[in-house]
Amino acid sequence: MKSLSDLANKKRNTNTIGKFVNREMLSDKPKGHTRILFNLMPHEMSKLVDVTTSPVSDRIAVMNEFREVGYEVNVIFAPVIYYEAWLDGWKPLYYGILRPKMYFGNRIFSR
Repeated sequence: MKSLSDLANKKRNTNTIGKFVNREMLSDKPKGHTRILFNLMPHEMSKLVDVTTSPVSDRIAVMNEFREVGYEVNVIFAPVIYYEAWLDGWKPLYYGILRPKMYFGNRIFSR
């Protein structure tokens, strides 16, 4: 059986919203053929509704590692749950990951 990295012009989506960040995938050689999606939401809300997944801080911590080994890294800010002062939870998360050396596609963003 061929691995995904051996197939030309194929792209696979992998979402990290499972029970844990799968660091074993860092040993793969995706050669740009695999898109990995990180779902993020404010940490405090995540502790209430996202209890069977890796902490948001763990997901953020590995993003550049996945990019460096050849994954196309995408960030999804979801789910958005509206509550009193909901934006106060989102702003630190949104601006916190847009720091130097955080890569999005071919662009580097900084605050």
